[in-house]
Amino acid sequence: MKTLADLLHSAANEAPKQGIVYVNADGTETMQTYPELLAKAERIVGGLRARGWKKGTPIPLLVTSPRDFYPAFWACQLGGFVPAPLAPEDDRKFQAVWNSLDRPNSVSDPTVAELAEYERDPNVTPSNLALIPE
Repeated sequence: MKTLADLLHSAANEAPKQGIVYVNADGTETMQTYPELLAKAERIVGGLRARGWKKGTPIPLLVTSPRDFYPAFWACQLGGFVPAPLAPEDDRKFQAVWNSLDRPNSVSDPTVAELAEYERDPNVTPSNLALIPE
């Protein structure tokens, strides 16, 4: 039985010129190949593991851009984490979910991290809030 992580590895190996096409706000399109997606997801999961995050942990994803969301989602798949996507526009919903899960580690992009209420919480430290790298 293949996992989602196995499928991404297969796509990167078997269809290296294919990938995801993102439509930007101005209508232009940019492509991220499967190998590029895998590489970024591997960088993210490496950072999460370096923080000591454990397999099976629910990870709220508070990300504004699809170009950041997909690598973060796939990083969770590669690391055995449980992705919990949340809409960044609804900080109260994020707070409720985050608190109900006992304030777990979270992944965000820098834009959302600057705006989010939870960043001002003294319980949030660099070890439990991972920012997606450029």
